[in-house]
Amino acid sequence: MARIVARIGWSLRLAVLALVATAALISAAAAETDKERLERLIAEGNKRYALLVGIGDYSETVPVKFVQENLDAVTRLLTEDLFIPAANIVRIENPDNISLAGTFGYDKGELGDFGGLDITHPDAELFVYYVGHGSRDLRGSNTTNAAESEGYLLATNSRPALLSRTAYSYDTLLANLDAYQKRNFPDGRVVLFMESCFSGETNDGVALNPSMAAALLAPTEGWDEPQSEHDVIAIAAAGADTPAYWDEERHIGLFTDALVAGLSGRADSEGGDGNGTITVAELGDFLRQSVSARARTLGKGDQRPQVQEQDLEKTLANLARTPQPTASPLIEFEVKDLEARLAEIDPRNLPGLKRLSRDVEAFRNSCGDDCRSYLARLILLQDDLRRQVDLCDAAATMSGRWQERGAFNRLAEFDQICAPPDMVDACVASRDLSSKACQCLRDPEDESCQIDPAQICADGLTSATEAGVAQTSLDPLLQFQRLQRNCARDTEALAAARETVCAAAEKGFDANGPIAPGIAACPFAKTLATQRREAERCRSEFAAVEAQSGDHTRLANFIAEYPNCGQISDARVLLDRRIADALGKADTARTPADRKRVHGDLTAIRNAFEGSLSRAALASIDDAISALDETACPVALRSAKEKGLAALSQFVRERPNCEAEIAEAQKLVATGECRAQFERVSGDDATQLIAFTERNRSCEAEVANANARLETLATQCIHRAGEYERAEPREAIRRYRACSSTFGGTFDWVGTQASSSLARLNRTIVCADAFDAMPHDDADALIGFIGRFKAQCPSYTEEAARLYAALPAAVPDVTQFDGIYTGQRGYTEPGRKSPDRSCLDRYEFTATVENGEIRFDSDDRSWTGSVGADGAIRITREGISPRTKSEMWISGSLSGAYARGEMFSGYCGTGYFELSRR
Repeated sequence: MARIVARIGWSLRLAVLALVATAALISAAAAETDKERLERLIAEGNKRYALLVGIGDYSETVPVKFVQENLDAVTRLLTEDLFIPAANIVRIENPDNISLAGTFGYDKGELGDFGGLDITHPDAELFVYYVGHGSRDLRGSNTTNAAESEGYLLATNSRPALLSRTAYSYDTLLANLDAYQKRNFPDGRVVLFMESCFSGETNDGVALNPSMAAALLAPTEGWDEPQSEHDVIAIAAAGADTPAYWDEERHIGLFTDALVAGLSGRADSEGGDGNGTITVAELGDFLRQSVSARARTLGKGDQRPQVQEQDLEKTLANLARTPQPTASPLIEFEVKDLEARLAEIDPRNLPGLKRLSRDVEAFRNSCGDDCRSYLARLILLQDDLRRQVDLCDAAATMSGRWQERGAFNRLAEFDQICAPPDMVDACVASRDLSSKACQCLRDPEDESCQIDPAQICADGLTSATEAGVAQTSLDPLLQFQRLQRNCARDTEALAAARETVCAAAEKGFDANGPIAPGIAACPFAKTLATQRREAERCRSEFAAVEAQSGDHTRLANFIAEYPNCGQISDARVLLDRRIADALGKADTARTPADRKRVHGDLTAIRNAFEGSLSRAALASIDDAISALDETACPVALRSAKEKGLAALSQFVRERPNCEAEIAEAQKLVATGECRAQFERVSGDDATQLIAFTERNRSCEAEVANANARLETLATQCIHRAGEYERAEPREAIRRYRACSSTFGGTFDWVGTQASSSLARLNRTIVCADAFDAMPHDDADALIGFIGRFKAQCPSYTEEAARLYAALPAAVPDVTQFDGIYTGQRGYTEPGRKSPDRSCLDRYEFTATVENGEIRFDSDDRSWTGSVGADGAIRITREGISPRTKSEMWISGSLSGAYARGEMFSGYCGTGYFELSRR
């Protein structure tokens, strides 16, 4: 009854929700037409931007699959469902670590170019998507807990063993995304999607970084959630302890596949409220459910997408169309629950069967078309219930007829009555139709005739136990467990029943007889079976030992591995006999062939039993070997090993006939000398280490250790030089040069990194010196500095341009140049941004010069500047409307009817400017 009430309550909730949703839709329809809604969403899309980064081609670790497919899927989502213009989407594929840092910024607060995005709306939205490897630097964070270590995004040339130096920090990414938003669109927000994990493990279980083995200790919910002061909504593919898996069938990441489906509408329709708006909570629930389900289908591990708790109520997207509801996973769970209840219910419990039948009918009526995909299962479920109910009703009818005819013997033999056996026995014993027992057999639905499930279980278990004892088998108990799954929950009663059956079986068991399958699971039978298997193994192995009289190693292994076998005493007797036989043959051997054969046999016995024979036995064998061959090479080599390097060197000099042993001795001497020489080298002296590697190339292990130490010293050298870059750049230059000189010949990366740092530092020093030496109030000097240093010193040339723009303009008589002019301008700098859209090589216009002022319209902007008495033309950023975001100026000179000059834009670079009087 409780379940029926719950089902009715659930149905009422669905009805209420449907009414609320319908009212909301009617209200929305009244307020906004479909066309108006689409136009509004498209307008919102114009204020959205996206930066997609995909990295699949790695030089230092395994590649990432399906990067292009992931980027294409996300691009379609952004353009088709979120209405983001293609011009507002930037895709960056396979950047190296320098390019990745240039995109997002080299350090916290030092912002990158963000792919050249031109975000002008203060309430804009930026969607950032990353697909590629992620890992954690446990060593650098000094922790074994992945959730406490720093996460990194791997560029194409990132080295998993040097994450902090070659990869991009996830913390820096979050900080710079937040700073970029606050600077460029303070009323907007950033949404970050990470098709990556930081477990340090690939989709196929390959470790990116050996130090990440400690990530197995990570908590299941550990991940780098953005700090509370950040306005970044971050949604990641997985936590700290699991990889992000790929769908080999669909050629896409599980997370990206679910992300695209969810933001396309399914997050709102499947588990959401269906109101046409997707919240962070709805997307998070959909991702966790969809990704986990698909991972199980593909036989993958558990993958749990991560969503920030503080952002759950925020809206991610408004849908162009309210999605139609699809089958809910809750319906699947409900159907499975109904099927499980049918499997668990006792077939004699008629009231219970009818209650379940009513629950199934109520469920079908409440879910309507949502249950259509489950209709076949529900119909079969109802048919099974109907058959069992009809069987109980028929049995009750027959029971009443037999009682009326007094055929109680037929009643006693009938096993289809839906009542406990003791109730049937009571009715048969009383033979009284008015007795309670007989009434219950005729009407088992009477509330007073309710069957006690516990009693049914107890009776069934008792019957199964009695049958097991009678049959000397556990099979009746196993059948009871299969048929009465609800009774199988009483594990203590089942264990006691098994003990009863096994005890009875053990009592009458013939210790030498076969073990019947029905009692094989009994403890005494398992023990006996194990003992019999071990005894058979002992017999089989010892028989093989005896058959191979010359294989002393097998005899030694038998004695060592089978100490509890009954044949162990026979094995020791066999060993003693073999030693005695070999020693006897040693005394009688005369020919070289006999002596060689006996020598080999004694040597084999000694090698096989060296660790188990007594000293006296070994001495006897050694004496016999020495007597057979006074130049016994193995014995001499063994003795030299025990005495050390000097004895081994002496062995090489004095025993030239021992060719095989000399080779081993020479190798041992060389290894010892390598070790001794390496121990004399200072681990902090790079010069000594380099000299050791060059002089001792054959010492492979020691050279490898020396190179490992050298790489550590080189890393420390570069790091310490970098610490001087800001405060003492010239000292940093000196140190970088020293690093390159010392380590560059050994490690290419040292020379490369030092050269890059030196170029940057030298450029910085040259720019600063030239800017400081230039007169800041001289227009010609400022223009000359900009022309000379615009490429290598962008920040200094921008300051020079600002100083130039601030210089006071001359006010002489300028009417001599009044007139209408035909003009053209364009950008000429190679490699400039957007050469086909924003930075064209030619713009044409008509200009008016009047009373020292020049005016013209070009590129959707109005341009106003001054014309001096000497013909000097100057247009600055302040005379441009709408005003450009970056620095902009035009400088030229009118002479007669013509003018030529140059143009500069902080975004497009340098260019030309020309006028011709009409």
